[in-house]
Formats: sequence, C-alpha cells, structure tokens
Amino acid sequence: MTYPLGISLCMIIKNQEKHNASYLEKIKPLVNEIIVVDDGLSDSTISSARQSGATVYDSRIASAESARNYALSKAQYEWILVLDSDETISQNDFSAIQKVIQNENRSAYAFYLHTYTDDPEQEDWHACPVDCPDSKGFIGYLQSDVIRLFRNRINIRYLGHAGELFEESIKHVPKKHSEIIIHSFELNNDREELREKRKEYISQLVLDYKAEPESFSLNLLLGQEYIRLGEAENAVKHLMSAIEIREDWRALYALGMAYIKMERYSYAVKQLERAVRINPRYAETYYGLAVSALSVNQNKEAVSALRRFCQLNPQNVKGINVLGYIYYRQGMYGLAEKVFREALRIHPKYTHAQRNIISLLYDKGDIMKAEQESRRLLEICPSDREWINSLATR
Repeated sequence: MTYPLGISLCMIIKNQEKHNASYLEKIKPLVNEIIVVDDGLSDSTISSARQSGATVYDSRIASAESARNYALSKAQYEWILVLDSDETISQNDFSAIQKVIQNENRSAYAFYLHTYTDDPEQEDWHACPVDCPDSKGFIGYLQSDVIRLFRNRINIRYLGHAGELFEESIKHVPKKHSEIIIHSFELNNDREELREKRKEYISQLVLDYKAEPESFSLNLLLGQEYIRLGEAENAVKHLMSAIEIREDWRALYALGMAYIKMERYSYAVKQLERAVRINPRYAETYYGLAVSALSVNQNKEAVSALRRFCQLNPQNVKGINVLGYIYYRQGMYGLAEKVFREALRIHPKYTHAQRNIISLLYDKGDIMKAEQESRRLLEICPSDREWINSLATR
C-alpha cells in the first residue's frame, strides 16, 4: 500500500496528562497526524488529546504490544514516529527529522533516548551539559538507543506480549542512527508506580519467555529487569541461560552485577573480565570491577578500574566518589577531599560525596568546616541529622 509522505505520531496514553497535555500541541508542526490509543483510564488526558487534534481510539487491549500495533495499523502516512506519553523531542530537532524522512534508501532510524534522573548510581548515568534546556532542570540522564521512526509497513510490528522484540521485524531493513534525542521523564514518576510498572513489564516478558525459552533477547531482558527489581537470584538464572545461547558482553556484564548484589565478588570479577575482553569500551563494567575489588580489599586493582571508568565517562560522579573514598581510607585526606569536591562540582546534590567530605573533616579534626558542610547536607537530606549527630559526638 502506498502512503503520502509525512509522519504519523503513534502514542499509548496511560493517565499521564502531566507529561503530554501541552506537548501534543508543541509537536503538531512536526507530524501530519496524531494517533492516540486510550487504555481506558478515566482522566482528562483523552480530552486534552482530542483538543490537540489527535484521533483517539478506545482500545482495552491486554498488552502493550497489541496496543502499539493497533495504533500502527491506523497510521495514514509513510513514516511512523512512536513516543511514550512521558517523552518529548526538542523543537530544534524537527527540521532534522523532516530531512531524514526524505531519504529513500532508509526504512528506519534509531534515536538516542535520554532518561533524566539525578541519581548517578544508576547504570550508564551521564551528566547533562551546562546549558541543557530539554533536561527540565535534571542534572543527568541515562542513555540508550531506540528505533522510533520507521516506514509504515505491515511487516514492521511489535512482537510478543512485552513488545520488546520489535527489532526482529526490522533486522533486514536498511536503518541508520539519526543522532536525534528523545527526552524521557519516566523516572520522574512516583517510585511505587515505577515499581508496579516494572513488575507488570516482567510479567509480560515472562509470557513471551514461556513461549520461547531459548530466546537470547528474552533471557537477557528478564535478567536485566530482575536486577532492577532487586531479585538477583532470578536474574542469574536467566542471564546464565542467555550466555549459554550467546557469549554477549551485555549478559556477562549483567551477570557480574547480579553477583555483586549477592556479594559473590569473585564470581562477579570473572564475568566482568569476560565482558571487558569482548567490549572494552563500556564504562560501567569497570565500575563493577572496581566495586568487586574494593569489597575484597584489592585497592590497587580497584583504583586501576576506576581510572579506566573515569576515562570513559569522566562526568560520572559515582566513580569519582569511590576513587576519593579509596584515598580517604588510605589516609590521603588532601587528595580525597579534592576528589570529593570534584564530584560535587559536577553534581552539587550528590549526597554520597557530601557525606564523605563531612566524615573526612571530622576525622581531620576540622570541626567548624565539618559543621558547615553538614548544614549543606541537611538542606538536601534532612533525614541525615541523626547520622551527623553521631559523627559530631563520637
């Protein structure tokens, strides 16, 4: 079937008016139509979507995959853009998107997905540039690659209950990275809401896994999600299955991190070293190696791994902080404080580094300065008062 050149925006609405109500108006100049599938929740989101010119379909469909495909089936233009309701694209990138859809030799484009969070302990955290209006005030983000712009073809569809096998349907079509960023604010949602969403996502993945237990992708995804949910033993089971199917660095890295959560550090080192041999450019693997080495008092190995981590992601404050902690533990107070303050320069609200500075200053006997730093910490984290009092009276 031939479609006119243009873009159909396809979205699933899930009671998130706070994220998308105004954005639909802003994205209208980019797209030719907006297709919204309503999951049946009763709020004013759908009314706002209709006011923005969206075509709304009421579809009480059980899985995200089928809801997405339902939206794709309604698209009337040559290109489909898929966004979640807590995602945006900068208006500065609209012209770049209009340009790429003119390319007759491509059928799909990957985007960078920046998921904003001020928690640098999360995997693959990057500090935002100083002037970053699209971050909405967040200090950092998690980065991944996603394919969200593709031609309107019946054979390009989301597969499985979780819809995570989408790339299977486009693996043979010509695609390219667009360098365009999708800005996601999913992690700004309520923590319990995120946990429930993650559990629901895992339940959908499990349905797919039962139908295809030998799938590398499903075992990897389940392993990664169980780690995020704090269920390391379940993660190990699926990650070992994934590695038996394919010795992939992502599965090896995840298995190493699962072992760290289980405090099985020698097992972690073995898997993380295997991951490094396959992909020596992924920074987080070195952080895992550093944590494992530090846990068994191998300071030299930990420092070496941290330095490599900081070379690959120099703005990631968790690595800088742990490096400072090693210096602190070795009694190198001046160097340790310098390193902690570098972490706080990048992330002024990074409480781990702030606590380390306070502990260090009390150990040095610099009480006045320690009290000054303590007041700064209490502005960020009032619940730390008892901990600060314990330091002051020890």
